[in-house]
Amino acid sequence: MRMLSIQRSDTPAASQSEAGNTTRSWSLKDHFLFFGFILVLPLALLAASLIFEVARTHRAQLEQRMVQLAAAIAADVDREFQRRITMLQTLASSPALPRGDLATFHAHASAALREDKAGIFLIDPSSLQQLVNTYTSFGVELPRYGSPETAQRVLQAKTWQISDFFIGRVSRRPAFDVVIPILERQEVRYILAMGLEPFMLQEIMQEQKLPTEWVLTIADRNGTIIARSIDPDKNVGAKLPAAFSAQKAGTVERTGSLEGTAVLRATAVTELSGWQAAVNLPEAVAEGPLKQSLVLLVLWSVAALLLAAILANWFARTIAHPITVAAHAAAGLADRQDVPPLQSHISEANDLIAALRRAAEELSRAEETRRSAEERQCVALGQLQQEKVRTEGLAQQREAVFQAIPNGVLAADGDGRIQLLNGQLAGRFGYRREELLGKPVEILVPVRFRENHVGLRAAFAAQPSPRPMGAGRDLYGLCKDGSEFPIEIGLSPFTADGRQMVLAVIIDITERKRAEQTEKLLAAELQHRTKNLLAIMQALAVRSLRGDHSLDQAREAFLGRLHALARNDQRLTDSAWNGTSLNEVVRSELEPFAGRIKIEGADVMLSPQAAQNFALVIHELGTNAVKYGALSKSEGEIEVAWTIATGGADGVLKFRWRERGGPAVLRPTHMGFGMSLLKSVLGAARIEYPPEGLTYEVELLLENIAPRPMFSPFAA
Repeated sequence: MRMLSIQRSDTPAASQSEAGNTTRSWSLKDHFLFFGFILVLPLALLAASLIFEVARTHRAQLEQRMVQLAAAIAADVDREFQRRITMLQTLASSPALPRGDLATFHAHASAALREDKAGIFLIDPSSLQQLVNTYTSFGVELPRYGSPETAQRVLQAKTWQISDFFIGRVSRRPAFDVVIPILERQEVRYILAMGLEPFMLQEIMQEQKLPTEWVLTIADRNGTIIARSIDPDKNVGAKLPAAFSAQKAGTVERTGSLEGTAVLRATAVTELSGWQAAVNLPEAVAEGPLKQSLVLLVLWSVAALLLAAILANWFARTIAHPITVAAHAAAGLADRQDVPPLQSHISEANDLIAALRRAAEELSRAEETRRSAEERQCVALGQLQQEKVRTEGLAQQREAVFQAIPNGVLAADGDGRIQLLNGQLAGRFGYRREELLGKPVEILVPVRFRENHVGLRAAFAAQPSPRPMGAGRDLYGLCKDGSEFPIEIGLSPFTADGRQMVLAVIIDITERKRAEQTEKLLAAELQHRTKNLLAIMQALAVRSLRGDHSLDQAREAFLGRLHALARNDQRLTDSAWNGTSLNEVVRSELEPFAGRIKIEGADVMLSPQAAQNFALVIHELGTNAVKYGALSKSEGEIEVAWTIATGGADGVLKFRWRERGGPAVLRPTHMGFGMSLLKSVLGAARIEYPPEGLTYEVELLLENIAPRPMFSPFAA
């Protein structure tokens, strides 16, 4: 039997033993220091990468929220302007105006604004002289209109306009107007304006209920500030820098605020007025979480390195002494020197000394013991192999059942570390199984909930029982890529190998949450559509029953228009209110006369509002053709055509209705509601009355009539 020969470390040959090996050696202290460093460094790097990833995701989400908020404010402003336009259009139908009874109209306008801090102005289009101003009593001498450029735009376009910022000549306060023309035989008889003040926009911004760091600004087309969420008295009327006004809508830029601080700025543009809505957030607020996390990371890394150095020094001194003693004892074994006993804190060193003490007497029995041990080893290996095969079979069965569970399942020990999990859970969170084994369950919990989760886990360990986790609260899981999704968790305690464990079943409820949100969104949309439809029906009823027609004629006209609305509503319902094609609207309304109607046009999709307006116009033109036009004679025909021309952002729709073969056409002597509807519902339409048949033409920007997608916060 070969004997191990160990030389004393103090001999000259010790340093050159083992075939001249010159590999540099390191002390225990150095090894422990290096070990501590390689433990701390990867953790610090991992923490840093996670911090930067979370910060990047947070920044992207923050910018998206800013863009959405700016767009929401712009939409709120547009809705308010649309409401004011509707009020003015309703006032424009006052019977006092055709009679020239301005005193009665002044009373009507004042009553309409009884609970509204706004003013109504009636203006002579030729001189721009104010005829009525509800800010003063009727009969008081009035100045000329305070926004002549807006009045000129109304006279040119013959449709509503929204002014920019100016100082009212009567109120002497900052103001902006919503202005519409009152037409009589295609000429502007009066200009009707509603004067509004910046506090209306302040109320819209206050409804957002944002923290004070978020600054909202609304500026007109000239870059003049009309409303600002901070210091409105100081800022209203001031000019924005040219770079602010030039910022593209729907973008977020890093710039300086009016106060000189670095901010992120998101913008949107209102559709009706072309004004700019902006959202400012100090960059310090946006980057605050990242800086705080980096500071904590540096402090944690320094503390960890200091602790590693202290522990390395202590462990090195504790271990080095018994190892040195054992080395000297081993070196003396070859000389049959007595090995003194050793009692140290290192059990391995104590065992080594004891083994050396027994080595001499055991050498003679070593061979016999070895042979006996080899025989026993062979028997034991055979038994072990059989047990291994049986155990592996049972383990494979349990693993197959565990992996077949359709939901995510994990088992955690009393310290909250993951000991077992199935592939469904690892895949849903974006990890490989080996990445999660041994990790604390908080790795799957969003950062904002982790501290509280540790306390909840301790409370469950104190009173374990099967129950759902977080009853009544929304729970979220954190994926490896930083994204979150809603979950439900069922907890069940069990004992394995004498240890208290917890089995958690995790169910992804993203689809359920998305369905709930969609249901709420659709309910709100239905309520909004219903209110709009009722308002239109009320206007149709009032205007259809007004005039010198008999009750039967008025009822027939009203029912026809109502049926047109109903047919259009059915089409929109079939398309889930995502819009319908112009071709479908025209063919549906003219279906009873299909053999006498020639329809040509591109496939153009309409928004719900545009489809409703076209349905009313087509119904009105068809009804007029049956009563007085081409369809009143058997040989009469109608051509309906539309084309797409260049113009605007997406193009211009040119629509034409032309009748032929009917009785000779005469220009009507008075304008009823039907003719008023034809001229105004789609915008500034052109109606001509050549003897061979009526012609109706209108041009519309596609961007104003195209459908817009519904927004869903759970959209995939």
